[in-house]
Amino acid sequence: MRIEDGVIVAVGAPGDVPPPARAPSTGAAARSSPARSRAQPLVPVAPPRLGDDLPFLEWRDRALYRYSPRLDADGVQVGALFAFGEMLLHGVTTVCDFFYLNDGANENASAVIAAAERLGIRVVLARCFYDWDGAPASYRESIPRAVQNFQSLHARHAGDARRMVTVQPAPHSLHGASREMIIAAAGCAATRARRSTSTSPRSRYQVEDCLARYRARPLHAVAAMGILDERLIAVHGCWFDETERRLLADKSASLIYNPNSNMFLATRDRRRRPAQPSASASLSAPTAAAPTAASRCSTRCAPARCCRR
Repeated sequence: MRIEDGVIVAVGAPGDVPPPARAPSTGAAARSSPARSRAQPLVPVAPPRLGDDLPFLEWRDRALYRYSPRLDADGVQVGALFAFGEMLLHGVTTVCDFFYLNDGANENASAVIAAAERLGIRVVLARCFYDWDGAPASYRESIPRAVQNFQSLHARHAGDARRMVTVQPAPHSLHGASREMIIAAAGCAATRARRSTSTSPRSRYQVEDCLARYRARPLHAVAAMGILDERLIAVHGCWFDETERRLLADKSASLIYNPNSNMFLATRDRRRRPAQPSASASLSAPTAAAPTAASRCSTRCAPARCCRR
């Protein structure tokens, strides 16, 4: 689009729209393009980008779990400013942050929201419900505490007429949250928010763990809890089989698919063809998984094909 004095005067392919007569820095004339959205960036862990050449479980234990609990609200806000600023420079104007560094309260989540408001990016704060005892204590909450904190944060921003801030419940996953925690989060979505966000399997071991724990594949386990409907937004879904893809579509649920994350994790996309009818899908690239040249291993491998995998 070409904009002059606040008026759209031309629309077309980039090569078909002439540049403005005046420099964009004047604010009077500019060329623009449709805004982008980004989902699940994990912004507080964006700045360090530690251990990018490690397999996922080693990265989680040796980098994410080791360093992220040291962040206080100020550190979280610095990470969010860094990540949101980078997104805005690349045309992203809406972000859904899958946030789990709650530390039993809302100060850290509020720091992410404050960073978004400071930079002017629209944010959906997907506040995680997380009670797996293998995660750091700052990630975990009891079910009553998680519900109370979500309701408080949601109420604080429910009156935003411009919807620059939206708060959604986000049961972490079938391995990061208990059945009771997942159902409690879905209940919050039903009563106070329009949608809920939850990660789905991106690795084979997560499917195997689900089969052992629930005796069902991941999406069928979610359906058995009675919470699979149009409010659910699944994340990843790399290991959904044909029955799960069709179930996702039949229930009018949505999917956030993260190609950059999957390359970082060397995760193979098992999808062969879209389920019919198709499910709503969104592409994303988590900031925490974005590789940098400085973080490659000593052999200079690309992260997706690193020799250390």
